[in-house]
Amino acid sequence: MVLDQKYRANWTPENWSKQIEIDSSNLGYVEKIMKEHGYPGKSMVGEKTASAAWYVIQHSDKIDVYIDEIKQAADNGELPFRLYAMMLDRHLMYNDKAQIYGTQGSSYFIGSPKEINFIWPIQNPDSVNILRKGVFGTTVEEYGKDLFGDDFEFKNLTIEEALKIKNSVN
Repeated sequence: MVLDQKYRANWTPENWSKQIEIDSSNLGYVEKIMKEHGYPGKSMVGEKTASAAWYVIQHSDKIDVYIDEIKQAADNGELPFRLYAMMLDRHLMYNDKAQIYGTQGSSYFIGSPKEINFIWPIQNPDSVNILRKGVFGTTVEEYGKDLFGDDFEFKNLTIEEALKIKNSVN
């Protein structure tokens, strides 16, 4: 977990290169364990290490490969459900689909006058806070302020609007 977070809080191009190397090494290690034993859930390695394995996958390009194992781990009580919910949302976002729990935000043009921050589109924005309260204990509006600052105002974008922003960067 220490390695997974080592350079994420102090982002520079040099640090990000180092973090990518660490992430690759961590992923190889977790994948080896998973190949031999399945997901290293809390009954196998304890809650903290089970969560650390989740972070390694969450920060990789292999979410599509492991999302079903993460769901199974959450369903079996081996991983907190909130972590599965976050990975599911990221999985949906990476596949240009609306998320369920509103856990994934996006930032573009950081530090420029065109900077934009938003919560990735949500499938059911009218009921997401009921769902979130049971899993995370906060509303999507509160989460957005935690993520982007007190001035952030939540607006549920359509997938088309979010993709237009995303594609304007690429």
